[in-house]
Amino acid sequence: MDSCEILAAAVAERAAATRYLTVRCTRHRADVEVCAAAGEIDLHTVVLLRDALREAEQRRTGRVLIDLSEVEFLAVAGVRVLVTAAQQARAAHRQLGLVVATRPVRRVLELTGALDLLVTYDCLADAVAALSAPDLPAGRLPAGDG
Repeated sequence: MDSCEILAAAVAERAAATRYLTVRCTRHRADVEVCAAAGEIDLHTVVLLRDALREAEQRRTGRVLIDLSEVEFLAVAGVRVLVTAAQQARAAHRQLGLVVATRPVRRVLELTGALDLLVTYDCLADAVAALSAPDLPAGRLPAGDG
């Protein structure tokens, strides 16, 4: 396979992934960026989430919310991306929170132990309000952080 064929395959794979997952990042306030995912986060689509979070990190937003309210399925590959993003945010002295509004997504985070590593909120309005405050977010804090 030459480089043009590899590139074409990668573009086709990404286009197929967008049928199952969309991730849109927008500034919700001057100091909070919201990355809203909708659809299924699995081994095939997780690259879309990872790329969106990398782009948000490059914009140097101090506070990022990942809104999973419209996520129907979350695989372990997605959990790994979320935990890695949280670890990187902590290391860079940034705040990162997740809106986890559905039972299936919360259950996966519980079963994998990731819920103990992430700051979570039940709804977007509460999350934005908490992250917009000058002090530490008031969501469900990870064990050992509060």
